[in-house]
Amino acid sequence: MEASITQKISELLKSQFVGDDVYVGPMRGASDDHLEVQITSAKFEGLGLLEQHQMVMDILKEEFKDQLHAVKIKTKKP
Repeated sequence: MEASITQKISELLKSQFVGDDVYVGPMRGASDDHLEVQITSAKFEGLGLLEQHQMVMDILKEEFKDQLHAVKIKTKKP
């Protein structure tokens, strides 16, 4: 059985933010290809909000080619 896009994105982000708080779930009222991502990571120290979101989007860029349509990102430092 193929993993859901939510599970796939969660595993991908957790592999890049090891030991950090990573949540991936469906965006409220949207289809499966619209996700909400929340990450708390020390990797964001010294970065502005735009740079934090760019870091996450760089990780997800391949998924946007055919499986992911939209993502709502919330990032913060511990």
